[in-house]
Amino acid sequence: MMGLRNEVIACLASTDRDVFLITLIHELTVSARGAYVQAGNASDAAACELPCYNELIHFLSGHLRDALLEAPRTENAVFVDGLIRRAQIDAPCDIVLRAAMQHALSQIVVQPVAGGAE
Repeated sequence: MMGLRNEVIACLASTDRDVFLITLIHELTVSARGAYVQAGNASDAAACELPCYNELIHFLSGHLRDALLEAPRTENAVFVDGLIRRAQIDAPCDIVLRAAMQHALSQIVVQPVAGGAE
């Protein structure tokens, strides 16, 4: 997880920050659908899983909002560590967060610098 953590921190310090965060939020909303009762889960299982997704999405969207508003926000490493700790509180959530982070990172397309070597 440390390698993934460091990749996420580096991405948050790049120009890809906003795209990464919104992609991660999107991935978590898609994953959360799997916890719905309508997806075949027992209501007690849904009641355990859905709050975790909600808290992660709240955490991420608040960080994105503050970044877009250029408001003071938590240092990237502290933010990522807090996100990971939050996900570890609820068992399947940390696995889902890890997969969502990996997928969001894979969606980032590094744009060549204008006038740079191709």
